[in-house]
Amino acid sequence: MSQKTDKTLINKDFVSDIYTEDMIFGATVRSNIHKGTIKSISLPELKEGYIIVTYKDIPGKNELEVFGSSMPFLAETEIEYYGQPVLLLGGPDKEELNKLKKQIRIEYIEEKPVFDFNERNELNLITFTTGDAYNEINIADKIIESEYNTPAQEHYYLETQGAYTQMDNGTIFVYSATGFPYHVRNSVSDFLGLSKNKVRVIALENAGGSNEKIIYPSLLAGHCAVLTFLSNKPVKMVYSREEDPAFTPKRHPGLIKYKTALNKSNRITGMIIQIKLDSGAFSLISPLVLERTVIACTGAYACENISITAYIYKTNKIPAAYFSGLGEPQAFFALELHSLKIAKTAHTNPYIWKKSNLIQKKLPIGQKIKNINIPYTIMEDVTERSDYIRKYGAYEFNRKNRKDIFSSNNLIRGIGISLSYHGIGITGKFSKHIDSAIKVVLDINNKLHIFTSIVNKDECNIFKHIAGSILNISLSNIIIEKCDTFFVPDSGPPICSNSINIVGKLIIQCCNTINTRRAKKKLPIEVQKSLKLKNVPEWSGRELNINPYAELAWEACVVEVEIDPVLLKPRIIGIWISLYGGDEIVTGQYRKKIDRDLIKNLEFAILKQTKNTNPESRLSSLLSIKEIFSAKTNLIKSESKSASLKLIGLGDQAITGLAPAYIGAVSQAIGYELNKIPLYPEIIELLLKKEQTHED
Repeated sequence: MSQKTDKTLINKDFVSDIYTEDMIFGATVRSNIHKGTIKSISLPELKEGYIIVTYKDIPGKNELEVFGSSMPFLAETEIEYYGQPVLLLGGPDKEELNKLKKQIRIEYIEEKPVFDFNERNELNLITFTTGDAYNEINIADKIIESEYNTPAQEHYYLETQGAYTQMDNGTIFVYSATGFPYHVRNSVSDFLGLSKNKVRVIALENAGGSNEKIIYPSLLAGHCAVLTFLSNKPVKMVYSREEDPAFTPKRHPGLIKYKTALNKSNRITGMIIQIKLDSGAFSLISPLVLERTVIACTGAYACENISITAYIYKTNKIPAAYFSGLGEPQAFFALELHSLKIAKTAHTNPYIWKKSNLIQKKLPIGQKIKNINIPYTIMEDVTERSDYIRKYGAYEFNRKNRKDIFSSNNLIRGIGISLSYHGIGITGKFSKHIDSAIKVVLDINNKLHIFTSIVNKDECNIFKHIAGSILNISLSNIIIEKCDTFFVPDSGPPICSNSINIVGKLIIQCCNTINTRRAKKKLPIEVQKSLKLKNVPEWSGRELNINPYAELAWEACVVEVEIDPVLLKPRIIGIWISLYGGDEIVTGQYRKKIDRDLIKNLEFAILKQTKNTNPESRLSSLLSIKEIFSAKTNLIKSESKSASLKLIGLGDQAITGLAPAYIGAVSQAIGYELNKIPLYPEIIELLLKKEQTHED
């Protein structure tokens, strides 16, 4: 029942490894200004076998569409960011392509670019109001105010962005390391003006980082495909290690301001929150990111009076796009550091303050809590395992009784704690773009074949464990079929835990159906299941009587650090994480993903962004391997007896609380309230010397 061998298909794991006899290479000519208009383009004479493509040569729509937003495949007249694709080159020799790029002359009329949050470049606005937060601020016993900054963050994957395309009998074959192959297919078909059945996408699942390659692969595949379409030759485009980070999407930078009212019992009575996210030059997935930031920014703390104003700003930077967590890491970084500041003002252990201020039945934005004990359970688990209460008290005593950090002869320690959640499911209006389908076949040899467009290896291994446990089939007899849009159904994008919490549940349904049928029916048995979300209420930002998410996946995190008072380099002593969700059959596989997410989120907290360096190697220059993989993770199993709920939290959960817990630990150690990332030794030294000068 496996896919039949197709002689036209190429069996490679990486785009870089693909070579065919008549293949040519593709290259991108990019703008060298941030903002302006193209005045003229002067092109050199081409040797035989070379091709130049402008937007005028595009046979279809010059528009990459993502969840209702769009950007051009190639610039037409307007330039919106440095490095925006203007022209495409194709030819058999890379050196000759580089020479041609230098010979092309593009004349611009430059305009002043915008790089910061500014009223002139406001794109989207969300407001949320419940109660009267402004009145509570006016009558408050205490007012806590602060702002928090989070940076753009770089993706890293084993292979840089790349695509290979070829044409056979009128069909475009696209080989792409993408996590969303059907989006690549649909984008390429629109770009070339072809019907969708004339574009066949083969996802290279071993190319690494498939869940980080959600949107940009569609743009690059379009560039590669149009060169094939116009030259009638196979084309390969693979970005260099310098080109990829310089011009591909990042996490949305954010600025979040809190003004919080406390009563005499140090409970929150009102919150005024302002959120600003930078979408870059084009707002691709930004509206969804903003919505999830708004939903997360009040966290799990009880408050009846809230006013939130949230903006997306257009700047002349590289467009921001998908990054795991989709706004939740920015929101919880700000909120959890703010909660530490509140606890410090209240002269209370942060754990005690959090525990006494947790919600009871629903979040402030209206999300109902199905099990109100979970936040308490995971916080108790993580504090007990880390010995947080004792350590926090001891480190506070040491901090208060030293003169300053520079005069200390001993290593200085601190410990931080955070509580966060991941919202499962794509909210409201964005859900109409999502269809999820799978096919499962039990063949005559009792081997199981799973057909899905989800290509992430961690998630596919979880699928195998789920199916094997239900059907009592060994993992060696379960095959995840190669992701080829000619054979596999569209399982949707692997974002917001769609891959595990929707596709995983469809696999459960398919396997249960097979179990029922195989007692009465001969093999093979084929079952297909699909889910299209219909009539999903749109979360307007005003109503409190709907649930934005299908479920919440909770996370508590504690980080302990020590700092050398001379080098000022924080060293992680321990990381403790408690996650809610999952079942014994899948948690072992999920732990591998957690290790990778730890690297990603430590990078979020620590690393400066650079254009040409591997983040993992840069991280190892600041932290040892022992520190990076020191996490002690406890997966709290779901108490639900329903099989469909045993996958809570597995998927896109991004270890969101690691960054605020780390910064909170460093803050306690150095005695300085930090409010931005990334944080590295030079920043610590600058802040401490500034404070010392101020005190003198």
